[in-house]
Amino acid sequence: MTASEYVDEVVLPAVWAFQAAPTRANAYLACMVTHHVADHLAVRNRNHAECRKRIRDVAGIHADVVRDVCDATKHPKRPDSKGRHGEEVKYRLGDDVERPPSGFDDPTGQPLRFDDYGGRIVSYDDLDYDILDACMYVLKAARDAFKDELAHSEINNLHYSTPGLL
Repeated sequence: MTASEYVDEVVLPAVWAFQAAPTRANAYLACMVTHHVADHLAVRNRNHAECRKRIRDVAGIHADVVRDVCDATKHPKRPDSKGRHGEEVKYRLGDDVERPPSGFDDPTGQPLRFDDYGGRIVSYDDLDYDILDACMYVLKAARDAFKDELAHSEINNLHYSTPGLL
């Protein structure tokens, strides 16, 4: 399976499922498959760490959020390079909270975005991050950092209403 096929057949359906039904399970699955885009990009004679770094350089803290939700879903401590469980993951499974479509502080109840059905929020380094936004930032970063590998992917047709995101 190419990186483009992985994105189109695994990642985007998982992210769309999370967008349509922002459950905890869908959030965790979307993070797991989104985080592993770098692994599929590395198949073409690249170093996994270098692929992750290129995505992290563009996505910033959002890549860390996706990675930590992914890692916490699989195990409570991040494995070190030898597969042993080492450092604590910043995010603990179950610490995410539901975000209503209108956000937390909007008394009108109007959706934040035209495509918003609510979401999941994680607190990370004393700031709140929307998990769907974090996944989208990572996908955008992968698209921008690996244009050749993802040139024919549906990732190029993503539309998301967070201003400036896609």
